[in-house]
Amino acid sequence: MHQLLRTAALVTLSSALLVGCPTEGSNDDDVADCTSAQRPTLTIVSPDTATYFDADEMISWSLTVTDPDTPPEDLSITLQDNSGSQGTELDVDVPVPNAQGQTTFTMPANLLEEGQAVVRVFVEDPEGCSTNDQILLCVDELIAPCE
Repeated sequence: MHQLLRTAALVTLSSALLVGCPTEGSNDDDVADCTSAQRPTLTIVSPDTATYFDADEMISWSLTVTDPDTPPEDLSITLQDNSGSQGTELDVDVPVPNAQGQTTFTMPANLLEEGQAVVRVFVEDPEGCSTNDQILLCVDELIAPCE
């Protein structure tokens, strides 16, 4: 009986640990057989994290992206508002990066909810290898750390 309970506990623990692991079709780096040497790189040059914006302002973005085996113009760049429990893709047209991997664009601050907003930038190459980074922005509300 003790062995049966122990086995059941291990199965339950293993299942809990595997939640969120990639599965076929999830387009995750592990499914695409990506290594860190194959992933794109991303630097959010601006805005700085913890920057405050009024809702009627435009947020100026500057990104630098690279990939060891893909030209910058073939990389896909998307932005997502991760402030809630589920990320919401932002309707932002990100221009194709130049040959040095740099791109600049603006987006209306009112695309984000009032208060703190976690914006995540995703970069993906045609093989499905990806990377992401995020920053915290504040919109229409002066709260820490944006004070």
